[in-house]
Amino acid sequence: MKRLGLTLIVTFIALLFTAETFAAGPTFLLSPKITKDVIQKCYLDGVVSDNEGVRASAAMYLGYLKCDKAVLPLMKMMRDEKSEESRIIAALALIRIGDAQGVYMVGRTSLFNSSDRVKRVAEKFYNQFTYGKIDETPQFPVYSN
Repeated sequence: MKRLGLTLIVTFIALLFTAETFAAGPTFLLSPKITKDVIQKCYLDGVVSDNEGVRASAAMYLGYLKCDKAVLPLMKMMRDEKSEESRIIAALALIRIGDAQGVYMVGRTSLFNSSDRVKRVAEKFYNQFTYGKIDETPQFPVYSN
């Protein structure tokens, strides 16, 4: 009986030290805080990415976040992007942000863009911003602080 008790105590102590040695501590306490500024910086990096899908997705989310820092990169994207879809997404993001420079750029795009499709959609965005109400409900979850 004494042997069984001693064996149990030794086993318990061995398990205690083993668990303490190999236990993964609360690493979430050491990770940096994810704030709106961190998220916006990641999306701003995405706008200048080499991947067209990443650029379009980042532009869309910057519009939802109404990031004022994104106006100039989105204007460049709307002017220089090869894909019509990406230019349209950049125009929508600029309208959602509502900055005067971006809205003016969308208005000028509706008049002078080389693509008829982009001109037509930019005109709709511009007219809706100028004369109507924009639906502000995001289609995807957006995290804000």
